[in-house]
This record gives sequence, C-alpha cells and structure tokens, in this order.
Amino acid sequence: MENMRKLIMTLMLAFVITGGTVGASRAGRIPTGCLPSVLKQRLAEIRRKFGPVTIISTIRRGARIAGTGRRSKHADCRAVDFKIRNRMKVWRWLNRVHKGGLGLYHGPCKHIHIDNGHRARWNRGYCG
Repeated sequence: MENMRKLIMTLMLAFVITGGTVGASRAGRIPTGCLPSVLKQRLAEIRRKFGPVTIISTIRRGARIAGTGRRSKHADCRAVDFKIRNRMKVWRWLNRVHKGGLGLYHGPCKHIHIDNGHRARWNRGYCG
C-alpha cells in the first residue's frame, strides 16, 4: 500500500512539473502547459503549502482587461486564475512572496489571479 501511495505522489508531482492539464471548465479541460515556468512553480508551491488548487482560467485568446481595453496576460497564457480553500491566507502569503501581478476577486467567483507581469496588486468586489 505504501508503494502505491509513493507511486501516486510521484505521478502527481510529475504532472505538476511537466505542466499537465488540471481543472475543468464547461468547455472541457483547462490547459496549463502553456504557462511560464515561474507560474507552474508558484502553483506547485501553493499546492504543497496550502493543498489542492482548482484552475479556472489560463489562456483566453483575445482577452482584454475590463475597463481599460488593454491586452490581458491571459491572452498570452501568462496568467492563471484559481480557487483554493483558505483563499485569504493564500492571498496574504502570495502578497509577500509573489513578484508579479496578484489579484483577489470576491463576489460569486471568489478566486485568486497571478501573472508573471510587473508587480501589481488589486482587490475587487466583483468577478473580472
């Protein structure tokens, strides 16, 4: 039984490191292989420290930042939105350690956004 547990843990780690596909959406599986290594590593860190992550968005071709019309990091798969238990605890930790963009969304979506752009922080009471 212990050998099976070790095999499963090894396969799960390999899946994360190689940028496998995780999470689900109405349209099917959400790709993570396109994410830059810094975001894959950050997600792996979050999983190790806080537990399972549900990816809700990575690449969205043509995505624009609401209210600005500027191109979103999601358009180039340079951002990831995810849900996790203890969201506020995770957000506070990321606020200290993550050097790129970090957003906290409330309302019905309740997710965290991270990207590999410049250091930016936002806290929105709506889904965006």
